[in-house]
Amino acid sequence: MHRVFWSLFIDPYTGDVLVFDGVIVNDDWIDGVLKSKSGNIYKVIDNVVAFVKDVETGWSDEDLEFLRKGGWIERNWEEHMRRTGRRDLWNSFCREIAESSGLILDVASGPGGGLVPCILYYNSNAYVLMNDIEYRILLMWREFLKKTDRGRYVGFLAADACRLPIRDNSLDIVVSAGGFSNISGHDRALREAYRVLKPGGRLYMIEGGVLREDFEKLPPSVQRKWLEKHPALLGNWDELIREVGFTITFYESKGVKTISPDESDLGREAHRYGVVLRYAGFYIKAEKPY
Repeated sequence: MHRVFWSLFIDPYTGDVLVFDGVIVNDDWIDGVLKSKSGNIYKVIDNVVAFVKDVETGWSDEDLEFLRKGGWIERNWEEHMRRTGRRDLWNSFCREIAESSGLILDVASGPGGGLVPCILYYNSNAYVLMNDIEYRILLMWREFLKKTDRGRYVGFLAADACRLPIRDNSLDIVVSAGGFSNISGHDRALREAYRVLKPGGRLYMIEGGVLREDFEKLPPSVQRKWLEKHPALLGNWDELIREVGFTITFYESKGVKTISPDESDLGREAHRYGVVLRYAGFYIKAEKPY
């Protein structure tokens, strides 16, 4: 974790200042612990700062071994590289983000890497924090970027996006490529994004929304269950973003695709009821007012 990020972190449960005790090499935390005056201790493992305590991440040991053996980090990186350089909204967002000299948080990066590979394509020296609730996925990204000599200033933050261990008003940009969509209670995660952004800070989101006419073919009890966990499941991101306090500066729906049963828990459940779900993509930019 590079020095530029050190002052960001606080105890996510108490708000206390944290003190690092461990190995520092070339302005990077490598291995050690972060200590809070309340007695809480958080590990730093090969550059990954882990704030997650006893949380069910949804990833089993078998799932993670499948990712590693299948080389999915490398494959996802290559997939990103195939789509970079185009004249489309994805690349337009990445270029804008990469041109910032500030601190960037990529929410719920996962094995897909969020927007980080594309950002690094446009600016290899970008200060980006990759976030995920599963620290072992971040360790895979750390290993890949180190091995390929990419992303010198990428940090790795294992934390619940609904309880970020980051000071108020401290980040310049928060980004997500499907990250918020994958978080149960993404309304809380959006409020956290708002809290940690500086006044004038920017939010970039590329998210999805299930088409209502497909979703309403599911039993009412199933619909209620999913909407409780994912309030913007039907694509009403604009409502949530404004409720949090952001000002939307760009909002566009683009493309419709089908959710396959092997792609998500929702897709699998819909398949059991004989329902095929489609979703639209949403490209969103918003600002935290001064």
